[in-house]
Amino acid sequence: MLPKSFLIFFSVLALGLTACDSQLSSQSVDSINDGLGNGGNNGSGQVEVPEELELVGKIGEGAYAGLEVVSIDPVNKEFIMKIPMPIPFGKEVKKAFKNDDLSGGYYMLTQYEINKWAVEIHLPLEKFVNGKLNEIPAAKLPNGQDLPGIVTGELPGFAIQWEDDSGDKEFYLYLGGGNAAIFVPTYNFDPFFAINIPIKDENKNRVGWFSTVPEMNDSNDNLIAYGGIYMAILLPSDLAKWIDNNLQ
Repeated sequence: MLPKSFLIFFSVLALGLTACDSQLSSQSVDSINDGLGNGGNNGSGQVEVPEELELVGKIGEGAYAGLEVVSIDPVNKEFIMKIPMPIPFGKEVKKAFKNDDLSGGYYMLTQYEINKWAVEIHLPLEKFVNGKLNEIPAAKLPNGQDLPGIVTGELPGFAIQWEDDSGDKEFYLYLGGGNAAIFVPTYNFDPFFAINIPIKDENKNRVGWFSTVPEMNDSNDNLIAYGGIYMAILLPSDLAKWIDNNLQ
């Protein structure tokens, strides 16, 4: 039986759903993909992101309505994603990415409020320079489905190992074409349904999606792939253009 805390989370989250099915149908994926596609000399550390290009995105509905989940640090030229999780972690962690293609970035497992946990990603904006990660193999969700909210259905992907009290696990980071996405498996819970909630900027423009991904099982109910929490973000075209022009 699922813990009461998770059932409460799931029930409240469901109040904010914008597309729901036992699996992501082609129709729901298409509706998510509308408006989320390919986004378009620092070195000295003196170039700051112009104020008008700064990005703040908040979850629009449901249990996490109003929670800031994406932002830009204009001074340090960092892209920041925070994906809230319905399950607690054993301890707070802050670690640098080991992969050279993600150098300068780091992730955190953090308790941002009492009993409220999140996976937080910090990446240098230069990682979004068009073509920067073209040599990295494109990847989909671990269950083989297209990445929700990404027109191409796949992006250069990274499996990131992290450790909590229950042992080594992975989450998945996807970057490319002005897009960023993250999938964090909920190893102990099945979200059961695909629920997609918009992420909006301060002008109420949609800049991404916060989603649940159900477990995938075979005809004998054997587990094929864990379910989890997913988030996709599209950098505004003017910000993507500024990155290309200034952070080569």
